[in-house]
Amino acid sequence: MANTSNHKEIWDTDGKILGNAPRWATYRKQLDEDFPAPYKGGSDRLAAQMKKAVEMIDELRPAGPDGKAFLGKSSRLDYTYPGVKNCKIPEKSSSLDDVVADCVKLFNGMPDVSSPLTMSNV
Repeated sequence: MANTSNHKEIWDTDGKILGNAPRWATYRKQLDEDFPAPYKGGSDRLAAQMKKAVEMIDELRPAGPDGKAFLGKSSRLDYTYPGVKNCKIPEKSSSLDDVVADCVKLFNGMPDVSSPLTMSNV
């Protein structure tokens, strides 16, 4: 096992994890890729995924003015309160793409607040 006090025994100069690195180094690498840097500049994978999520939610909206007042194919939500209340967090982490896709699924059946059919005060 690599000595964690010596960076060169865990990562090479390109930031790739070396074969004798401890397992936590793999998780650290994934976190570094999926969460934003604490400073401005460079690519921000989380910001890109948030943009992608907004675009995916936009795809749930109806295509034309004669559309429906909810997001997705059905006005029925894909989840129930007991189901959400009793859900379990998996032990193994998922990719950021999978997490975003799972979150977007929660919008199926929600009211489309931009639809004139849901604007009761207009």
